[in-house]
Amino acid sequence: MNGVLATVAALSLTFVTMPSAQVQDRAGQHSCLEELIQARLLAQQPVRLSAETLTLTGDTLRLVGRATVRFDDTTIRFAEIVLNQSSKRIEFLGNGMVSHGAGSPCMGPVPKIEFR
Repeated sequence: MNGVLATVAALSLTFVTMPSAQVQDRAGQHSCLEELIQARLLAQQPVRLSAETLTLTGDTLRLVGRATVRFDDTTIRFAEIVLNQSSKRIEFLGNGMVSHGAGSPCMGPVPKIEFR
């Protein structure tokens, strides 16, 4: 387990960030989430990872079974999450759930509710 944590720290040093964008659809939201995670890793800010199984093969960290990434007031949970160092990509696979805090750039526009 310590080896996996050390490797996560090593992976965090090689991810690059991209500018964040407003998100309207699921693919865009995944891209925004990927950018947020990469930015946190690059800045060496805490990111909590958990899953039923964590495996490291080469430069790919695979979280399988209730794979969860948590930071600040954001929780990302999918069946599987794959962090790949060489491609600088994070993949969210299977059914998933994302819970954002109010200040998250990935929230998109807040719907207006009008009472009559």
